Amino acid sequence: MENKMQEIVAWLDGKKGQDIVAMDVSALTSLCDVVILVTALSARHAQAMAEDLGLHFRQHGWPVLGVEGMGLGEWVLLDGGDVVVHVFVDEVRQRYNLEGMYAQAPRLWPRP
Repeated sequence: MENKMQEIVAWLDGKKGQDIVAMDVSALTSLCDVVILVTALSARHAQAMAEDLGLHFRQHGWPVLGVEGMGLGEWVLLDGGDVVVHVFVDEVRQRYNLEGMYAQAPRLWPRP
C-alpha cells in the first residue's frame, strides 16, 4: 500500500498537483485504506489529472471502481478501491475541508 501511495503522490506532483495530502483512513472507514487530496490549478486541470490518473491506474493494473465529478471538474473523485483520490479546485477543497473530516487519520504524505 505504501508503494502505491508513493507512486500516486509522485505522479500527481509531476502533473503539477498542489498541496498533496495522503491519509491512512483504514481505522476510520471501511470504504478505503488511503485518501489522497490534491488541488488542481483549474477545473480543466482537475479533469485532465483525473482522466490521466485513471489511465495511470490501469497501466499499473490497479482497479478504477468509479469516477465522479468529471462534468464540472471542481471536485473529481477517483475510486481505486483501497485508495481514493480527490482532485479539487482550491475553493471547493477549502469549502468541504476533508482534512478536517479526517483530522484523526495519520498523515502518510507529506511525511510527518
